[in-house]
Amino acid sequence: MGQNQIQGKKAQQKIQEFVDIHKFVHSKQFEAQSLKLLFSDKKISQSELQKMAKVFQKYENLQTLKLDLKSSLKSEHNPSDLIQILQSCQNIDVLELDLGFNREAPAQIYQLVKTLRIMLKLKTLILFLRLSQISQGLLLELSNSLANLKNLQFFQVSLSGNTIESEQMSQLCEGLKQCSTLTKLNLHFSDCAMEDKVFFILSMSILELKNLTQLFLQLSCNRIDKSIVDLGNNLKFCQQLRSLNIIIPFNIVSNESIFGLLVALRNCENLTQISFASLIQRIAVPKIQPQEKMEMSNNLKKSRKLVLLNLII
Repeated sequence: MGQNQIQGKKAQQKIQEFVDIHKFVHSKQFEAQSLKLLFSDKKISQSELQKMAKVFQKYENLQTLKLDLKSSLKSEHNPSDLIQILQSCQNIDVLELDLGFNREAPAQIYQLVKTLRIMLKLKTLILFLRLSQISQGLLLELSNSLANLKNLQFFQVSLSGNTIESEQMSQLCEGLKQCSTLTKLNLHFSDCAMEDKVFFILSMSILELKNLTQLFLQLSCNRIDKSIVDLGNNLKFCQQLRSLNIIIPFNIVSNESIFGLLVALRNCENLTQISFASLIQRIAVPKIQPQEKMEMSNNLKKSRKLVLLNLII
């Protein structure tokens, strides 16, 4: 039996298991509030997708949905069936959607991201788009969806492995700036060919998030340097910020920029936790001497509320 036949059979079994569970749940007159479905690397047929979409119509009271469609979408899948799944769950509070590694289905991903705007009650949105084809206008649709989610408190997105240029970042940040209720932001932008001018656009949008308490940035394998200082200067406007985690190895960050960032963070008066890692660089920079590390650390320790400092430089 070929590999594709095996994967197809596994997907069919997974869909049937989901349908059987659904029948059992409703035979017991039990309303499910949380649902986690993993179809990662399963080859789902169009008929199986239709069956799953119909079943989802019964989950009106669902509050949490985790749907893993990594490496599962195909160009022949009807986007309307995928849209129907999200439409059936538009009242949920928490959505985790993994659409990573689906380079053959840009139209399907586009429609799913576009449909997020109807999920007005969302408080948590976790979206994985790593190594998926970022079609024209996709980040604009994500931006429009973010602008419409007025209750969103936690947003995490992974665009790792996709090239992000200035126009695309600007589109995304227009929606991000309007997330006034956001308190936690996790951005995974590793290996995005991101340069200073692109990261600068992102850093300018973050200063608009006045209620932000936690910020996590995964920026490995880009070409970021001086714009990291701009981020530090802008974070002082996020007066509620308590925790900052920046992972930035395999970039071109100079010692001067690292020092500038850490000095700027002294103005973030409510920061209690800082973690910064930039151990490995893509270009040769003078090694930071022990006395310089001590000076950086001492500068930050002048922040009155800082209780945890983790520098890997």
